[in-house]
Amino acid sequence: MTKAKVLLFDLGGVLVDGAGLQMLPRLMARPLAAEDLRRKWVTSPAVVRFESGRCTSQEFAAAFIEEWGLEIGHEAFLDEFRSWVKGAYPGTAELLAELRQRHTLACLSNTNAVHWERVVKMKELEPVLERAFASHELGGMKPAVDVFARVVEKLGCEAGEVAFFDDGPENVDGARRAGLSAHQTLGPEHLRTVLVDLGLL
Repeated sequence: MTKAKVLLFDLGGVLVDGAGLQMLPRLMARPLAAEDLRRKWVTSPAVVRFESGRCTSQEFAAAFIEEWGLEIGHEAFLDEFRSWVKGAYPGTAELLAELRQRHTLACLSNTNAVHWERVVKMKELEPVLERAFASHELGGMKPAVDVFARVVEKLGCEAGEVAFFDDGPENVDGARRAGLSAHQTLGPEHLRTVLVDLGLL
């Protein structure tokens, strides 16, 4: 395996506590199994439009409420939605500071203007935010191969020189199809274990 020059991180579920899929069910009339809920979220037309930067927050709220059959007003929903981004996981600042000494760091996140406004204020994430790629600004989302290709080009390296970490299996598969060294990690402890196993930490 080519030695990684860049460590590219997803944010929610990897470095950031994103509680949306835990909090969304309380707004729903009928709960879904966890994996069904995750799949419905990642394929949601309203989410895809918003996280590709193709609609406003108000348009997203209206479309999402209708699509998911929620009984809540637009502003109340957006207040809930905003709260789903909790903060960086404990230990994230220390981990990134340690990695930064030996590696170039960056992040690639499927996100939106509402959540991104909160993310960019997280001091713990400064090492990866210096080279940040957000889907709503790119106009495309993971797991599309062309999104990874564009990010690699902007990073100025070869795809095989990028080690990518994401909690979503679809995104890991997409990154591998684009030629990246991609690894699924579930939470901060698992991330640290994977980094150690790869000899990156």
